[in-house]
Amino acid sequence: MTHRTRLLAVLWLSALAGTAQARTLEADIAKVRLPVATLDTVHVQLDWADNAPQGTLTLHAGRVQAPDLGIDARNLAWTCPLQRIDAMGWACDGTLRSAGKSFRLAIAFDEAGLRGTFSQGKATLAMQRATATPDFTRVDLTRVPIAWAQGLLAQSWADARLQGGTLDGRVDVDAPSKGPLRLSGRLNAAGVKLETTDATIASDKLAGTFDFDYRIFDAPHPSLLTLEGTLHGGEFLAGSVYVSLPDTPIGLSMRGEHRDGAGWSLPHIAWTDGNALHVGGSAGFDDAANLRTLDLTLHSDDLSPLRDRYLSGLLGIAGLSDLTLTGALDAQVRVDGG
Repeated sequence: MTHRTRLLAVLWLSALAGTAQARTLEADIAKVRLPVATLDTVHVQLDWADNAPQGTLTLHAGRVQAPDLGIDARNLAWTCPLQRIDAMGWACDGTLRSAGKSFRLAIAFDEAGLRGTFSQGKATLAMQRATATPDFTRVDLTRVPIAWAQGLLAQSWADARLQGGTLDGRVDVDAPSKGPLRLSGRLNAAGVKLETTDATIASDKLAGTFDFDYRIFDAPHPSLLTLEGTLHGGEFLAGSVYVSLPDTPIGLSMRGEHRDGAGWSLPHIAWTDGNALHVGGSAGFDDAANLRTLDLTLHSDDLSPLRDRYLSGLLGIAGLSDLTLTGALDAQVRVDGG
């Protein structure tokens, strides 16, 4: 019997016995392994009063780790009323406490599968997993703070700090026993604010919609990312380059791969800003997110918007802030060695 099965069996038998007479049942489990997470030092307690319609479940985990998702939390405590939802189902909806913060965690399971909701204020993560497809989980996001993804971002960009913004959309998680962990879906981002620890890269009020497919392989195989979407306004700074995006949609497409200790390689990048700017090419970064290689082709049918959208920072440094651009442009940019 797996630790996960043992835990569910303990809860089910406790609840079943508790309907007959008052009792308290406790269980200590050293480790519970789930498809995408591991729980260490788990203590479960169920109190059920005589003839009561529900019992009180208390669960404490000394540590919860999901390395592929950037999660490492300690001392989680969840208390909720455990009750039947049908002949073969159970539900528990209560308060989860971790690191001095409180969340709402609701879980229900029956023969059909498992459903759960994790929320704080207006932010909600809702998940579903069917018994027939135990390796597949669907997660729906509503007004989720983008800062909740800090751990995941830190795996590939340690110096970046997410400071604001929300996410809505859907994420599908495939976690087969053999093969890569796969995260895919569509996300709508709003008000994204980010800054690196050295302040050389920053963004504010970025918004966009993206379809993504991220496959996380074990070394030595590279993890693979595909991203297709549109940006809608906002601004960002990269070194001396300041970009102020228009409210009109800008197409963004990229494919990338990441190897441990080697940084990201982007063999395909495409940026489409109407007639103002088309960019295509590739780029490579080291493990600290520093640019190593760059090979871009640029084309513009109308240079007039470029000063305010893309060049104000560089022109300001050169004392050419009032420069007027007209006409068209074709250019190529190459960087080798950073």
